[in-house]
Amino acid sequence: MRDMKVLMAICVLGTANGAVKLTPDKTFTKALEPLTHIMSMRVNYETREMIPGMKLKYYEKSILFDYYSICLTNPDVVRYKVKTRGG
Repeated sequence: MRDMKVLMAICVLGTANGAVKLTPDKTFTKALEPLTHIMSMRVNYETREMIPGMKLKYYEKSILFDYYSICLTNPDVVRYKVKTRGG
Protein backbone atom coordinates (compact mmCIF):
# COMPACT_ATOMS: atom_id res chain seq x y z
CA MET A 1 0.00 0.00 0.00
CA ARG A 2 2.90 2.33 0.67
CA ASP A 3 4.07 2.00 -2.95
CA MET A 4 0.64 3.18 -4.12
CA LYS A 5 1.00 6.44 -2.16
CA VAL A 6 4.38 7.08 -3.81
CA LEU A 7 2.89 6.48 -7.26
CA MET A 8 0.01 8.89 -6.59
CA ALA A 9 2.36 11.63 -5.31
CA ILE A 10 4.58 11.75 -8.40
CA CYS A 11 3.56 12.52 -11.96
CA VAL A 12 5.88 11.88 -14.90
CA LEU A 13 5.07 13.74 -18.12
CA GLY A 14 6.58 12.74 -21.45
CA THR A 15 7.48 15.52 -23.89
CA ALA A 16 9.31 15.74 -27.20
CA ASN A 17 12.38 16.91 -25.26
CA GLY A 18 12.32 14.13 -22.66
CA ALA A 19 10.45 13.40 -19.43
CA VAL A 20 9.50 15.80 -16.65
CA LYS A 21 8.90 14.65 -13.09
CA LEU A 22 6.28 16.63 -11.14
CA THR A 23 5.87 16.27 -7.40
CA PRO A 24 2.64 18.11 -6.46
CA ASP A 25 3.54 18.27 -2.75
CA LYS A 26 6.59 20.37 -3.62
CA THR A 27 4.88 22.83 -5.97
CA PHE A 28 4.06 26.35 -4.80
CA THR A 29 0.38 27.00 -5.54
CA LYS A 30 -1.20 28.43 -2.38
CA ALA A 31 -0.56 32.12 -3.15
CA LEU A 32 -1.52 31.97 -6.82
CA GLU A 33 -4.82 33.65 -7.62
CA PRO A 34 -6.91 32.55 -10.60
CA LEU A 35 -6.56 34.74 -13.68
CA THR A 36 -9.78 36.40 -14.84
CA HIS A 37 -10.19 37.32 -18.49
CA ILE A 38 -12.86 39.74 -19.74
CA MET A 39 -13.62 38.73 -23.31
CA SER A 40 -16.21 41.34 -24.28
CA MET A 41 -18.72 43.90 -23.08
CA ARG A 42 -22.20 44.58 -24.39
CA VAL A 43 -24.30 47.68 -23.75
CA ASN A 44 -28.00 47.36 -24.57
CA TYR A 45 -27.08 43.98 -26.15
CA GLU A 46 -24.64 45.55 -28.64
CA THR A 47 -20.91 44.84 -28.43
CA ARG A 48 -18.98 47.86 -27.18
CA GLU A 49 -15.26 48.46 -26.85
CA MET A 50 -14.12 48.83 -23.24
CA ILE A 51 -12.46 52.20 -22.71
CA PRO A 52 -11.02 53.38 -19.37
CA GLY A 53 -13.20 56.15 -17.91
CA MET A 54 -16.10 55.27 -20.22
CA LYS A 55 -19.39 57.01 -19.40
CA LEU A 56 -22.77 55.71 -20.50
CA LYS A 57 -25.93 57.61 -21.31
CA TYR A 58 -28.97 57.36 -19.03
CA TYR A 59 -30.77 54.97 -21.39
CA GLU A 60 -27.83 52.54 -21.63
CA LYS A 61 -28.99 50.37 -18.74
CA SER A 62 -28.17 46.82 -19.82
CA ILE A 63 -24.48 46.07 -19.32
CA LEU A 64 -23.17 42.54 -19.91
CA PHE A 65 -19.62 41.21 -19.48
CA ASP A 66 -18.45 37.91 -20.92
CA TYR A 67 -15.62 36.59 -18.78
CA TYR A 68 -13.98 33.43 -17.49
CA SER A 69 -11.43 32.49 -14.88
CA ILE A 70 -9.01 29.59 -14.79
CA CYS A 71 -6.51 28.09 -12.37
CA LEU A 72 -4.79 24.95 -13.64
CA THR A 73 -2.97 24.23 -10.39
CA ASN A 74 -5.97 24.49 -8.05
CA PRO A 75 -9.37 24.67 -9.84
CA ASP A 76 -11.25 24.69 -6.52
CA VAL A 77 -10.13 28.28 -5.81
CA VAL A 78 -12.05 29.69 -8.80
CA ARG A 79 -15.06 31.62 -7.47
CA TYR A 80 -17.18 34.26 -9.14
CA LYS A 81 -18.46 37.29 -7.28
CA VAL A 82 -19.89 40.38 -8.95
CA LYS A 83 -20.32 43.80 -7.40
CA THR A 84 -21.51 46.87 -9.24
CA ARG A 85 -21.07 50.44 -8.16
CA GLY A 86 -22.91 53.41 -9.64
CA GLY A 87 -21.00 56.49 -10.68
